[in-house]
Amino acid sequence: MQNGETITELRKGLGWTQEDFADKYGYLLQGYPVRREAIKHMEKHGFPKDPMRRAIVATLLGIPLAAVGLEQTPLSLETLVLPTVKNGPIDLVEYHSALQSYDRSLVGDGCDWRVALSDILGRIQALHNKVLYAGAQKLEMVQLLCGFHVTVADIASEQRLQNTVESFNNAIILAREYKLPQHYAYTLFRRGIFFEHNGNTEAASRDFHQALRVKKKLPPQLKGLILSTASRADSLCAEESEDVDDALDLSDEAENFISDHVEEEAFLTRFDKDRWLLSRVAVRIGSPLRACRHPDEALKELAQVGLSDESRLSAAREKESIILQAKIKIDKGEYAFATKLASDVTVIMREVQSYICVHDVEALYAALKETNYGQSREVLKLGVDLLKVQRPELFPVD
Repeated sequence: MQNGETITELRKGLGWTQEDFADKYGYLLQGYPVRREAIKHMEKHGFPKDPMRRAIVATLLGIPLAAVGLEQTPLSLETLVLPTVKNGPIDLVEYHSALQSYDRSLVGDGCDWRVALSDILGRIQALHNKVLYAGAQKLEMVQLLCGFHVTVADIASEQRLQNTVESFNNAIILAREYKLPQHYAYTLFRRGIFFEHNGNTEAASRDFHQALRVKKKLPPQLKGLILSTASRADSLCAEESEDVDDALDLSDEAENFISDHVEEEAFLTRFDKDRWLLSRVAVRIGSPLRACRHPDEALKELAQVGLSDESRLSAAREKESIILQAKIKIDKGEYAFATKLASDVTVIMREVQSYICVHDVEALYAALKETNYGQSREVLKLGVDLLKVQRPELFPVD
């Protein structure tokens, strides 16, 4: 698909003249139009050899990067880090402290994830070497193993490594085998979040509802968190209005478990009002059925986020709030504002080097492309901003 005839055909399919294409390509490449001759050369000789220029042309024409020779193979843990060797006896108190420390401060908060990952993999290796002969400490070691496997999965998810589901599955198998209902539910919840962030809402919903099968054995905030998240996923899968009503019922049930207290025994779970509100807004605006979306109600509830807490929203919640606002604005026809919001999310992702919202921005971009604003410079620029998050290696450091 890299020949010049393809470029000509796709350009004409978009209704662009060579001058139009030169204007848009130049704007995205360097901030001002390139000459028409550059496009004529491209249509004669094929896509640019420079990877960045080739990627921008592919994005403009709406074709996958793999089709122009820019396919990407996901990295694996094994190719990036080696486990830190842990000799001697295991200090369970120190291991618990380390796990909680990683849970609090890993991704997006200044921690070097490669160093952290090396340490965590070393701890997993040490626990595996000891757990079969641990006697009275076995169950505690299994709980630690579950926690560290989930942390590895979270890092892999954030950094777009290919080991995410494998690591979640390791924790789920351990929790099920050793009859640890809280760890089992929590790990299913975390895996469901991963599926949801990657657009597989049906798999996410299955995981959340599987976790809720043991909800009677869960601490209040973890129960509320899973109920609330399940309501969000269910609305995204809704096929009729009754499905959305059922999702709102789950959200109502979840509201009963709101608390500002952090449950130290439940994986540092915090299910506060903001967390509930963000999921509630997602239910209001998430349905694929236009008649079941309520943007005005969603906007009112979104305006309440942050009011109950004097502290600044975390980067993760800020991204989620902006994405929801962008969805609302698209539904209300305010495309320019929605485009600006989506672009803001790409800036945050690059700043904190956390990429779990990439699929959400991809969905916003796709929705905007389908509108009468879809060929604007701003939407085209959003496509390149998104590309810089998806494939940062193609772009030189500013």
